Amino acid sequence: MNQDRWLTLPLLLMGAVLLLAACGAAAPTATGSKPVATAPATVTPAPNVTTAPAPTPITGLSAACGPETMDNSVLANPEAGYCLRYPANFKPQIGDAPDRPAGTWVVSFFDPSDADRIVSLAIETSLANGRTLEQVVTEELGNYSAEITAQIMRTPTQLGGEPAVILDGLPGILMNRQAFVIHGDRLHRLVLLPWHEEAFGDRQAEAQALWDQIVNSLAFMRALMHSSWRSISAGI
Repeated sequence: MNQDRWLTLPLLLMGAVLLLAACGAAAPTATGSKPVATAPATVTPAPNVTTAPAPTPITGLSAACGPETMDNSVLANPEAGYCLRYPANFKPQIGDAPDRPAGTWVVSFFDPSDADRIVSLAIETSLANGRTLEQVVTEELGNYSAEITAQIMRTPTQLGGEPAVILDGLPGILMNRQAFVIHGDRLHRLVLLPWHEEAFGDRQAEAQALWDQIVNSLAFMRALMHSSWRSISAGI
């Protein structure tokens, strides 16, 4: 009989534990309220997002000027009447030229990661005022002595389908290369720095690549007299 009592005792203890657990589940919470069943979460569909319309592309661009790629960007300058491609790591800076005749505008291309802006290319646009290309080049060479002029290399070429002249070895802050081209009585003067400058010989390949990209893509378009300078690339 003692044996039956020891067997029954654990069963009674287990029954008591189960009873207490059941009571605890039905008891009020600490705040005095009954547990509230949580409703299943509902997924609210995202509202329709309207995408802003793409900017209206500039018309009249030559195929040489676009579209942009990962390696190059496009600048369209309808006021000066040209468009071109330039390396994507370079940025254009637009402004006037206080040391040039009134109405001269300049677009300078430089690498923002180069604090000293050693490699750069600028395009100055002004009125030719009826001058021929030969007259413009002769006037430019007239700014130097005969000794310096003898060292400047002159090369006839074409830019944007127009006759042009390249002058290599012009003196300045750095030795530079310049090109002159006239289209629609607008004189475009391209200035590349540096050009075979001894102190920056390691930058010559970079300068040459910048020159090639811009010169080979330069195309003339219909010039607008009262339009804003625009770039297809962001940031302008």
